[in-house]
Amino acid sequence: MMMPAEWSASGEGSMLRVRAGSLREALSPGMVALAAALGVGSTAVALAARGSLSTGALVGLVLGALCLVFTGYLRLSSQATEVTIALNEQTIMFGSDKDRVTQPLTSLLRLRIVHDGATARIAIHAGGMRRSWAIGHLYRHNSIERFVEEVPEQADRWLTGSGMRRTSTMRRGVLTTEYRR
Repeated sequence: MMMPAEWSASGEGSMLRVRAGSLREALSPGMVALAAALGVGSTAVALAARGSLSTGALVGLVLGALCLVFTGYLRLSSQATEVTIALNEQTIMFGSDKDRVTQPLTSLLRLRIVHDGATARIAIHAGGMRRSWAIGHLYRHNSIERFVEEVPEQADRWLTGSGMRRTSTMRRGVLTTEYRR
């Protein structure tokens, strides 16, 4: 089976392409407020129907959480886009087609890749910009599966050669690779 995010050679560099979405956009403050209003409203209806406070609060919590989970997933899926990260010896380019940014590799402060399962994501902090994309949330299932391929050796050399320090951790079967300046 092919992984959703694989590195490929692109001229003199390496490129990672993946379909991903922004959790920040999917779970906007307005969306959270709507779920909270639904929870409070359903609690009020349960109390007006002479239910107990604990039952009303439980009904409100469940309905608000379900609203947030399902609509958040639907918004994340519908807003998902093709994200590209391209590295060469001197620059990093990242973003989707409509908001792609190119920065010198020396301006990259942090690159974090969570490779496995529902937690799979990519976060970049470069040149005063912070971007984060969720990948695993789009492919939810019960097993831990590799969604993002490991950084190729050549790209790893460029990143560490530009002064970044690489750390890899494995927790509960989930691999995380992080580069920090």
